[in-house]
Amino acid sequence: PSSTLKMAMVSGPAMIMSAAAAAAAHICRPAGLAAGIFAHVSAKSMTSPHACTSMPPATIAARRRRLLVQMAERQAEEELRSLAAELDDVTEEDFDGASAGWSDDSFSGVWAGNAAAGVDDAGSSWNSDLAETSEGGQQEWISRVAAPKRKALKRIETTAVGMVDVHFARRNGFHAEVTVQHKKPKAATVHRLWVSSNVMQEIAALRGKKEHEIEIERVCEEIVEYLDENGVDLADPDWAMEDDSVPFSSDFFAARTLLNYYADLKQHLAEKLLGPAKSE
Repeated sequence: PSSTLKMAMVSGPAMIMSAAAAAAAHICRPAGLAAGIFAHVSAKSMTSPHACTSMPPATIAARRRRLLVQMAERQAEEELRSLAAELDDVTEEDFDGASAGWSDDSFSGVWAGNAAAGVDDAGSSWNSDLAETSEGGQQEWISRVAAPKRKALKRIETTAVGMVDVHFARRNGFHAEVTVQHKKPKAATVHRLWVSSNVMQEIAALRGKKEHEIEIERVCEEIVEYLDENGVDLADPDWAMEDDSVPFSSDFFAARTLLNYYADLKQHLAEKLLGPAKSE
């Protein structure tokens, strides 16, 4: 019916906007960052003067693939570390205690039942050669494997990145987490950043480059290092909380806020990321 069609035409954009808002809200959560969730909402029927972006679609796709590969590698590395830690905690006594209630009779009944049911070679997978043990009493086919060494982090390193790519270019950018290693106290702190695509474009434009020619990981690391060198106590979560003249905390940094507060930060980032400006 025409009334139903009109209702669908009116509610369609609203539903799309709700999906975009929900995706943006979801990615802001720490769990969304750790999992590397990407919010991508597209609607051909929606138009806006801010809907254009200078990043080519192929570059966006390549960046997504690269981030997904990095997150998969990090997840696999964490799983290996967790498994290795669990194996390190297991002792020979644990194996002996787990098998204390076993006896040959408990298995012989099962194998006899399999043979009666017509299963060929019941129990043949237990090869007598595998039962031979070495002088130390350990089975020869078991060998201990050293746990993989934990990759040492840099003093300041980006450890998580999430990309926001919605219909409105002004809302696009990156959420990131940067881990900082401290000597006193000997601990690590995690700092969260929001770097919009517009900020990335402005930094790259200072050297005649495009946004995709600089890495978001390095941008975040250089921002945190700059703050560390300019008096921000990254080890103190309550730093400058009573100073109303400071528009940010030591836990979260919005790149645009920092550029407005530090007049030389944009030039500093361009020089660190893209080198000094060419003299005419």
